[in-house]
This record gives sequence, structure tokens and C-alpha cells, in this order.
Amino acid sequence: MTEILKVENLSKLFKQKQRITGVKNIDFNLYQGECLGIIGESGCGKSTIAKLITRLIDADTGNIYFNQQNITKLKGKELKNFYKNIQMIFQMPQNSFNPRQKLGDSIIEILTNNGIDKQQAKIQMKTLFAKVGLNNELSQRYPHQVSGGQCQRVAIARAISINPQILICDEATSSLDVTIQKQIVDLLQALQAEFNLSIILITHDLALIQRLCNRVIVIYQGEIIEQGNTIDILQNPQTEYVQTLIEMYN
Repeated sequence: MTEILKVENLSKLFKQKQRITGVKNIDFNLYQGECLGIIGESGCGKSTIAKLITRLIDADTGNIYFNQQNITKLKGKELKNFYKNIQMIFQMPQNSFNPRQKLGDSIIEILTNNGIDKQQAKIQMKTLFAKVGLNNELSQRYPHQVSGGQCQRVAIARAISINPQILICDEATSSLDVTIQKQIVDLLQALQAEFNLSIILITHDLALIQRLCNRVIVIYQGEIIEQGNTIDILQNPQTEYVQTLIEMYN
């Protein structure tokens, strides 16, 4: 498989009162078309890794390579161009939308900002709504006027609208009920197959990792303690922490 993302010795530390948090010496890669899981307890550094990869925050040390290009220090236009290739979906989708903007307009805006004619953007928006299983009527609603599951579908439509190569899902299903979770997971799998997306799935849900991920990284207190093929790690854990995780879900 083709390597699309490589993270090398990445560290980011935060001083909080009497303790230091963050991530230390993170190394992993992501291949085209695969789903890589990142699992660990709350506060272990999973979301920090996502923010580093997407350059929302800068690393203290280490390097990030996208398609063999070092993007760790990109700025200005080069950084903006990189953003087209990687998109995020968050736990609380309503918070990622402008509450005063209709949902359809949020997608039209990102399309026009990326050079699409407004009329063509409107057509593409309707196509995207259909692709994620939504009636076009919902495009005229505001974020607070739709359910959490519907809003997450719009967030996914917006994320794929500019044809990214990588999709980062940061606890994207954890705020939804079980039935809606399954529907969103099914949608992500279908889109991954259709667009050959590379997905990074950040979660604390081992069952979700088992269902979706080819490989998994286990984070504990800001460091990778295990990584490898999902089946291998679940069947033959090498650390007490991972063994405890498995026992909790069995």
C-alpha cells in the first residue's frame, strides 16, 4: 500500500499547574485507503495528535510528512493548500457550524472558497446531501433545527466536499445513540470504499476499532504503548493496559 502520512518523533507538551500533559515521541504511518484507529482513555493525548496532524497546533519536536512532503513548518498559501487534503469530523457536530448559517450554505461556502462557481456549488451541495442520506429540505435548516445524527451527516458531507485524501474522525459517533452510531459507521465505510479515503478514527470504543480499523495505535499517558494489526493486538495484547481495555469490553 502507498504511504500517505508519516509521523516522526512528534511531541507536544502542555504545562498545567503541577503536571505536564501532551504527547511524546509519537511515530506512526497511514496508508492510502486504510482505517487507522487511535484508542486510549480520556485525556491521554488522542485529540492532541489530531490537532498536530492538521496543523491546528504546532509540534515542539518531530516531523509530519504528507505524500513524502514535510508539512511540519508550512505556512500561508502552502498550509492552506494542505488543508484541502485533510478534514476533520468532531464529536459535537453542531459546534463546528455557524449557528446563523443554514446547513446547505455551509457546504456551498467551502466549495466557493475552493474555486467552485456558486451555481455549480449549489448543485454539488444537493448531490452531497443525497450521498450522505439526507433530504435536500434539510439544507435550509440551521444546525439547532436538526438531530445530532443529521448534523453529523452534514459534517461528513462538508468534509468530503473538497475531496480530501485523509479524514480524521475525533470521537465522531460517541455523542450519538447506538442506532445512529451504526448508521454513521456504515456511511463512513461506504464513503471510504467509494473515494479510497484514508481514515484516522480517534475513539475510546474498542468495539468500533474492531469493526472499522485495519491497524490500531494505543495511547497511554501521551505515549504509544502498542501499535499494529488490529486483530493481532486484540488477540495478543503485549501490555497490561491493553489487556484491561479488552477485558472491559468482553
